Amino acid sequence: MKTQQLTKVEIIHLLFTNGYEKDPSTRAINVTESGIQSGCYYYDKESNTKCAVGMCMTSVGLKKFGEFGGMVNALDEYMTTRFKTKTLKSYLKKEFVGHSISFWMRVQELHDTQEFWDEKGLTQSGQGCKRMLMLDYSK
Repeated sequence: MKTQQLTKVEIIHLLFTNGYEKDPSTRAINVTESGIQSGCYYYDKESNTKCAVGMCMTSVGLKKFGEFGGMVNALDEYMTTRFKTKTLKSYLKKEFVGHSISFWMRVQELHDTQEFWDEKGLTQSGQGCKRMLMLDYSK
């Protein structure tokens, strides 16, 4: 059976509405000793949490790059440089393949931006950012 590719709006809904908003503690974030959030881990083994892109990666991708702490475009560039023919799409689950790096960067930005989250889920600013993403990608 062929895997159906998810649309951008479906991915945003899956990750945020049905995922992190229901349980914000599942976000894989990197908090410094001073309590400042500085990006994410694609997969944090210690807490068994994943970032937005990490949720969409294969187990092979998470094993190789799960602890990579950086921007999505930097990860894609690292993969391209290191493995020549492999990019981020090579490590995404089939239903998530087919979207641009700029899409994944925007999704990850919603996940990573500290001001968009509190202990209950998305803040008012975060809800606004999510609505903008949904509008932008529903066209």
